[in-house]
Amino acid sequence: MTNNDTNNAVFTVTTQTVENYGAHESAGTFESGTNFWKFKGGRTFVVKGLRRMADAVAFVSSFLDNTVSAKEFVVQFHEGAADEDWPYVELTVAAFMAASPRERGRMLANQVTPKGWR
Repeated sequence: MTNNDTNNAVFTVTTQTVENYGAHESAGTFESGTNFWKFKGGRTFVVKGLRRMADAVAFVSSFLDNTVSAKEFVVQFHEGAADEDWPYVELTVAAFMAASPRERGRMLANQVTPKGWR
């Protein structure tokens, strides 16, 4: 990593979501045998304001879904900005941490969409 002494580093963290269709009408647990997981979409986060890649991965992991109905987990990460041909959510850690829960939700929903996708 090139920016290990500053908070100016930019990291991209990509996630994958799985949904448990078994939890829609029953317990959906492995114990009950009613689990039925399917891959769904994912998200890309551009994280600013941290020094280390591991911090960026842990930061993103801290707000991802982890329930019997759905799980979202990190599948890829790298230093640098996201591919501008694909949607992403840009988060500055200090602003996110200072925000109210409602504002955090808005920040997570504020997706940057590439030109030509609109």
